[in-house]
Amino acid sequence: MLNLDFIKRHWSLFKEELMLVIRRVYDTRSFDKMINMSFIALIPKTKRPIRVTDYRSISLIGCIYKILIKVLINS
Repeated sequence: MLNLDFIKRHWSLFKEELMLVIRRVYDTRSFDKMINMSFIALIPKTKRPIRVTDYRSISLIGCIYKILIKVLINS
């Protein structure tokens, strides 16, 4: 569950947009096309990254689905 752990650690970066998505799905009872979007985050491998190769990419595809399922189950 690296993707969800990443979101938990950096919740302040994702909170606003994820809450909008969750609220929209909850209010409309339907999934928008935007649910298929994915996030790609670049994690620095070094303390002072300069080149693209100094970063490790992490794909957060499917995280919105996982979060939505948890929210809907607990509501």
